[in-house]
Amino acid sequence: MRGCLPVIGFPRRPLHSSRVGPTSVDAPVESPESPRIFRYAGVFVEKPLSDLAASRIGAHPRRANSNARTLEVTEDTEPRHGSKRTAARLTRRDFERSTLEVARALLGAFVVVRASGAGMITEVEAYKGPRDLACHARLGRRTPRTEPLYGPGGTVYVYLVYGLHWLLNFSTAGREKPEAVLVRAVLLENGERVTGPGRVTRRLAIDGRFDGLDVTTSPRIRVEDRGVRVPSRLVRRGPRIGVDYAGPFWASRPWRFWIEPETATRSIVAARSQRPG
Repeated sequence: MRGCLPVIGFPRRPLHSSRVGPTSVDAPVESPESPRIFRYAGVFVEKPLSDLAASRIGAHPRRANSNARTLEVTEDTEPRHGSKRTAARLTRRDFERSTLEVARALLGAFVVVRASGAGMITEVEAYKGPRDLACHARLGRRTPRTEPLYGPGGTVYVYLVYGLHWLLNFSTAGREKPEAVLVRAVLLENGERVTGPGRVTRRLAIDGRFDGLDVTTSPRIRVEDRGVRVPSRLVRRGPRIGVDYAGPFWASRPWRFWIEPETATRSIVAARSQRPG
């Protein structure tokens, strides 16, 4: 398809950039096969054309003849009258796929903790199971601490480092496939940047009591798609941090993904404008 921009997010499907004008907020593009596209200085947010239920959750309905990946969503609350959109909670299907794909796609998603608030994910690292010597499941290691890694996709894996810092991970790939994505940074809804995985859990009040929860069903913690689409040209990648113990090969894998602060700020502004008011 001509004029398509590669994007990272949920769902993954082409956005028709040739139909998006140069202004900071463009008029919506409408067609039977295309969602409306809103552009915010390089960050794209979509409100798909769909039936009433899909418009409430911001997800494009599946089409029988479509080969594009679509987001499986659950609708948890009724929207307010006249609201623009509500968030779509990520489901098992969103986590049980390639770990690198999940890591990239989580940029722009929101971690929501019922007791402490929400933050948009701006930096992650991927860990790819027994063959990855930087992973806690390296060489098939399986202990009570690492058991959540072996759970279904979306299982919360929280562990303590240096006796001080809790680190938040989500299992990926599927049951008995001990792979995960570590959340390294978030941008809070008030614009506060929180960098470093230990600071993320401290700011969101996440500790060992979250370990083993199912992020796709738990009332305490969830991950939401709020419509932020980050073009792949704005995604940075590089080696993971603090994994020299794994040896030069695994330490140099470019499995850390992040977006720059300016991009993150514009994204959260765009997402806020699409939330119910």
